[in-house]
Amino acid sequence: MESLDVCSPKFSFLRAESEIKQQKTRMLCDVLLDQAVLPGVGNIIKNEALFDSGLHPAVKVGEVSQDCFKLHQSIKNVNTYLCNILSSSYLCFIICHFLSYSKTLT
Repeated sequence: MESLDVCSPKFSFLRAESEIKQQKTRMLCDVLLDQAVLPGVGNIIKNEALFDSGLHPAVKVGEVSQDCFKLHQSIKNVNTYLCNILSSSYLCFIICHFLSYSKTLT
């Protein structure tokens, strides 16, 4: 389980991707928040990772599995954002770096 924990230095992108791909019928946003699949991910990290990788939150995992780069990038982004949060002032990080929260819907 430690290799799935995005807070762990032993986090494995390949293992996380494998676990996510097994959830073919579920929406990617729900899988990313599932603590049994990726412990440590919350709403902000999920939103940023999906926004940055260009994946729609409601896309089914089975529809993304063929495009491994986007899925892998999304998982990598989750880990990167978490590391950035842990290494900086939380509020400053949100204000300065979170892209999806600075957008407005038109």
